[in-house]
Amino acid sequence: MVDRFMMDIRNYTVSVSGSVIPAGVIMFGDQHIDLTPVLAELDCVMPEETVIVGEASSRFICKTARNSEEYNPDLYFFDAVALVFAKDKNKPPGIGETRFHATLSTGVMPFGPELKAISVTAKGTECSWLTASMNGYHQILDSQRLLDDISEEMDDEAADLYIGVIQKRPSSLEHEKMKLRTYLAFYEVLGGDEEYLVVDGVGIKPGDTFLFYHSDSATASSSCLNAFEKLKVLKPAASSSRNPYSNMDSNGGVFGGLLFSSHYRGETYFDSFPIYSNFPGTPLAGIVCNREIGRDSTAASMWQEAKEESPARCSLHVCTTVYLVFVYVPPSPNLYIN
Repeated sequence: MVDRFMMDIRNYTVSVSGSVIPAGVIMFGDQHIDLTPVLAELDCVMPEETVIVGEASSRFICKTARNSEEYNPDLYFFDAVALVFAKDKNKPPGIGETRFHATLSTGVMPFGPELKAISVTAKGTECSWLTASMNGYHQILDSQRLLDDISEEMDDEAADLYIGVIQKRPSSLEHEKMKLRTYLAFYEVLGGDEEYLVVDGVGIKPGDTFLFYHSDSATASSSCLNAFEKLKVLKPAASSSRNPYSNMDSNGGVFGGLLFSSHYRGETYFDSFPIYSNFPGTPLAGIVCNREIGRDSTAASMWQEAKEESPARCSLHVCTTVYLVFVYVPPSPNLYIN
């Protein structure tokens, strides 16, 4: 069904824009479905200029032109829906366009040595039990003792604990290329015993390597400031004649924003800071999320650079806020030159 989903996005985009590349995609996934493989494929086939954001673990309603009349929630079940934005190929001259810009603020910090999954047992679609060893060693670790040691070392007893797993998988859409894609997937740690580490979700395979991550307010604060600086470049140039509460000038500007913020982060005032401080008065809305969608190749960059490997991709996050801003770009003056 993943290939059908991709083709639906592609066909719609071609029909309205004449191009296979959408400007942006906002996704919503069902809370009982793991969207990691879907997002990995979407990230693989979509160029970097396509913004992809959303909430991966939610409850949603949807309506499309194709099934608006016969849709019955008792008969149909959707794993995910995508709101696709594409350029209008029939747009008359003299009208500008809307562009999308996205950035994110992470709230987790990696720590500890790299570990390797030795055996993995999936319990349905809910959780996984795995044994692990230090990468390069064969001795199975005592997972309960490992978690106890982590608990003693962590300053914040209320911090949430995850493992970030580097997964190398072939593309289900590009079988002929036989190239493994590398991406980072997060799993919440539920507990453990003398042998097994128990994590929420499935998809881990023997041989996958991982690090522990914990939620961290200092990381969230610093990355929030980084997001502020990245969005700051979209502010219109200062002008004495421009309304100080407007984010638009003759060259266009930001006219709206959306937040997709983890419910673990807490302070909505803090998380909305990068948008409302850069663009005061701009309409802003948001969603409190369980799993945030946002394309990012830097989530595992420090880990991968240390191993001299290319950065892993990450599209599904934890303890993160994803920022999406809408920018109006006026038509080029050259369009009016005869």
